[in-house]
Amino acid sequence: MRRYKVPKFLTQRWEPPLRDYCKINSDAACFEDGRYGLGGIMRDEVGDIMVATCTVVNGNKNAEIAEALAARHALTTAIEAGLSRVILEVDNMKVYAHLKNGTKEQSCFGFIMNDIRALARQCSDIKFSHVGRNGNVAAHELAKMSCNFEGLRVWIEEAPHEIIRTVIDDCA
Repeated sequence: MRRYKVPKFLTQRWEPPLRDYCKINSDAACFEDGRYGLGGIMRDEVGDIMVATCTVVNGNKNAEIAEALAARHALTTAIEAGLSRVILEVDNMKVYAHLKNGTKEQSCFGFIMNDIRALARQCSDIKFSHVGRNGNVAAHELAKMSCNFEGLRVWIEEAPHEIIRTVIDDCA
């Protein structure tokens, strides 16, 4: 039987950010009716929740656009909450590559990436990071639960009780 080595990014767990930074994890969920759920969670170096957010928007079942919208939504929320030294962490490799390399393209996806780069200029320091799905569970749970709400939800220094176990497990 042949053994394959699992790439590191597929097995990564959530890791705390550098001291004095906030880590922003974002993720999206695509619903059957074509809407996207966008989720984001911001945590400090000990894993304490600073901000959590979710919203639902109309879409067209394009996962990469949904992931880009989730990253933009989470970064916007973090900036509005006054966070300026951040690490924006995503689990979509295309979103990460475009942010890290500054890749530009003339498409809906490209325009959302441009928005994120413009928002990034409002931060005093920003880094981009990629994590496997196992390290992004809290943001994904927020994205999935967005369909239960009308409009934007933001929690300051707390999160919905449905994701608390996930947040605790991340820090274990």
